Amino acid sequence: MVFFDRCQARDWEGAWTLIDALGVFPSTEDDMRRSVANYQTLDSILKGKPFRQAAIGAMESLYQQHSVLKARLGGAQTSEAAGAINQGLEDLRARARLLVTFVGLCRLEGDVSARIARMEAYMV
Repeated sequence: MVFFDRCQARDWEGAWTLIDALGVFPSTEDDMRRSVANYQTLDSILKGKPFRQAAIGAMESLYQQHSVLKARLGGAQTSEAAGAINQGLEDLRARARLLVTFVGLCRLEGDVSARIARMEAYMV
């Protein structure tokens, strides 16, 4: 199953795991320069709609995982469980921030930056 199929099936964790393993988007601040440079070397056809859709799908997967995890926070039975959930939420927000920065540096066409930034803003 490919990334877009997983997004369409609403398998957000699977979609994120797949796109993250490809290394298309930065996983740390240190990866940012390499990821932007790799984007710049892509063929113009790949930089178009396919890449924009991948970026939006990646953010959607982070956003949806965040929503599910946040809903579980209220049902946490112990402080350890709540701490683990809060750490997971923070990790997802950190990756979302990296994706917003990456998309901004790559200057993707259309409203991709605005859509991604909006989803990241809702991850509070």
